[in-house]
Amino acid sequence: MASSCLSHVLEIDKLEISPKPNWLELPRDITINILQRLGTLDLVTSASVVCPLWWNICKDPLIWTTIDMRNVSLSNIDFEYYSILEKICRYAVNRSCGHLKDIYIKIFGTDELLLLIANSASKLRCIQLEFCHDISNKVLEEVVNKQPFLEELEFWHCFELREDSFGHIGGSCQFLKSLKFSPCAEAVSNNKCDDVAVTIGKTMSNLRHLTILNNELTNNGLQAILDGCPFLESLDIRGCLYVDLDGSLGKRCNAQIKELRFPAESIYNKFDCVDFMNYLQYSIMTRIDFDAIDYSRFDEIP
Repeated sequence: MASSCLSHVLEIDKLEISPKPNWLELPRDITINILQRLGTLDLVTSASVVCPLWWNICKDPLIWTTIDMRNVSLSNIDFEYYSILEKICRYAVNRSCGHLKDIYIKIFGTDELLLLIANSASKLRCIQLEFCHDISNKVLEEVVNKQPFLEELEFWHCFELREDSFGHIGGSCQFLKSLKFSPCAEAVSNNKCDDVAVTIGKTMSNLRHLTILNNELTNNGLQAILDGCPFLESLDIRGCLYVDLDGSLGKRCNAQIKELRFPAESIYNKFDCVDFMNYLQYSIMTRIDFDAIDYSRFDEIP
């Protein structure tokens, strides 16, 4: 019995003193897979400066096929950092060398940045913008003209899209499968308007997923969407309180749409914030120590 106990203790000691795995000895493809799962801010400000090996891997354009800059939290609305975030994003776009497929930007998006992205990548698959008030309809239309393979487009509390901008999107992006948008709080009016819905029905027949939050949509507009988008699988019209689904239109929605979110359902999520300042201040997001970043690297062009 004593011998058995001693043997057990020795086995435990071996486990405790066994060397920790050396991350630098991982196969390169596994390391690439790990780094690709990081957000862009973490990749640029942390991972790429860990060691020469990781820095070398981060020079690979395929690391930058997705640029995700949604995990931004500025506790006191430090607007001077917006230009830094834009500079980091530009650096990541340059690193992608035209291989960029998916781009996610929150708060700091501008016309100039969006044009850089569109001019640097010709096969974008997804564009998502949150709280980007400095982007114009004119530039958006110019961008979608250059992205014929776009499949997903999302705008959350950014700017008021004109009806003709939706027509531009539908006419330019024949492969568009997912469209999601919610207006700025100040853009929401009490006027009933189905122009956007009619335009979507006329120009986006290949849509599979559509989200329209807090819109002045009515039954006529919804009818136009259902008629014009026969492949629609999911429809989210929460906050569209002019829509009445008690009658035949509701039955058609239930029969035609696999996943339906109703007008009266709660929209309690991060896009539901009326108080923009509170959203920025209390979001549980990654904090970045901007003062510790070596910005000289961001001027390099691969």
